[in-house]
Amino acid sequence: MSSDILDVFRGQIPAVPGIELATVVQAEPLVIRLDNDKMMLSAKDGDLLICEHVIDHTRQYNTTSQVSGAITQWQDTSPPLHTHSHEVTSITAIKQTVNIHGKLKSGDRVAVMALSGGQQYLIWDKVVILS
Repeated sequence: MSSDILDVFRGQIPAVPGIELATVVQAEPLVIRLDNDKMMLSAKDGDLLICEHVIDHTRQYNTTSQVSGAITQWQDTSPPLHTHSHEVTSITAIKQTVNIHGKLKSGDRVAVMALSGGQQYLIWDKVVILS
């Protein structure tokens, strides 16, 4: 089944030769085993480069939500006490932080490619089989 996926990759990306499949053997420190020759590669030994989206990382983002026509009652908590209304049309959040949990785990399948010179491999992405 995994060779079928590799055939799909090669058929879709002919300009990027050398895409291979591998399995994560160990998550910390990261170690993978290449399918084609069972070679083990380790991040600790400098064998691997990895795309950020397959590790845990943090991103900042901005967002604006439209709340058209909503009216909310507000009550002051300091003297003089009074209640008043505001019409809220949108809420903007600037520089919000989100934690992305994409860390590879033992047993995960990954698409990798040897870099020029063959001394390092780039982990492109986690590969899944749709059932």
